[in-house]
Amino acid sequence: MRQSRALLEALKAALRAKGLRLTDVASELRVSPSTVKRWLAGNNLTIDRLEALCDLAAISLSELVERADDVAPGKILRLSQSQERGLAEDTRLAFLFFSILNGWPPADFAREFGIGPELMQAYLDRLHRLGLVDILPSGRVRSRAARRVTWRRGGPLARHFEAKVKHHFMGADFGDSSTFFLSDIVKVSPAGAAQIEALVEQFRKEIHRIAEIDARAAAVDGRWRGVLFAVREIPPASVDTTMTKGSLDGP
Repeated sequence: MRQSRALLEALKAALRAKGLRLTDVASELRVSPSTVKRWLAGNNLTIDRLEALCDLAAISLSELVERADDVAPGKILRLSQSQERGLAEDTRLAFLFFSILNGWPPADFAREFGIGPELMQAYLDRLHRLGLVDILPSGRVRSRAARRVTWRRGGPLARHFEAKVKHHFMGADFGDSSTFFLSDIVKVSPAGAAQIEALVEQFRKEIHRIAEIDARAAAVDGRWRGVLFAVREIPPASVDTTMTKGSLDGP
């Protein structure tokens, strides 16, 4: 029931975000406002009707489920200091947590990384003690964190990234065919910078959507790929303005 309520709340939020009122939805679907109200309360809401409402909100069913996961009661939206420290102590433990968070079963992780049953159980127990996963009676593992969980700038995970992960990007051969990148420079206000930050979050969501579709297709050549978005201010004083006469005059 908690999941159903979260799904309906996410759907109503998506419709509001598109500026759609109850009467607008009713008009588009050619039903009465009272009928729409019943659907949004969970009464007689079939899959076909849910898809029609999603179409109006311009989101897919999978995106709706993801949004519902983020607003479900009890979901962790921001990691605590102790949770960050626990993950930062062991890169493999952190990798396992984020794999579970993104829908990969622990068995796949164990097989790919060559982890035995005892060590895997120890890892899962550790995540459970940190309050990051639930281990269900069936043995299935469920993340307690929202898909877009956040952590602190300058906190344990950020420092872990600096020490253990950053070099994978900074030391990359950007001319290699397996690496692609985009670099650009723009001048924007603080409000514009906030919009860029929101856009980066949107990109992250799209990347996860692609990964979910890919996983359902059971791609046999799937490989882990790191993604880094970075936006920073460039002070004019940091730009090298040394130019020779020849560079000014041209060839």
